[in-house]
Amino acid sequence: MKNDTTTITTEIEQITNDFRMAFGSLSDEQLNWKPRPDSWSVAQCMDHLIKSNDEVKPAIDAKINELVGRYMASRDQTAT
Repeated sequence: MKNDTTTITTEIEQITNDFRMAFGSLSDEQLNWKPRPDSWSVAQCMDHLIKSNDEVKPAIDAKINELVGRYMASRDQTAT
């Protein structure tokens, strides 16, 4: 279980670093530029991803807690 958590944490850190490298040096003007009036800017895409992640995170947390609970219960049964 720990290795899975470590892997996920490492991947999230790498995504965050990649994100900063790709977009961290953009100016406000660049972040808010739209190629067409009906398209999204980089900033709007980022905002969408953040909000989407915020909506999905509780379900992910619940699943992780469920899996950890199952793991701990099976471990406790094995130890007795």
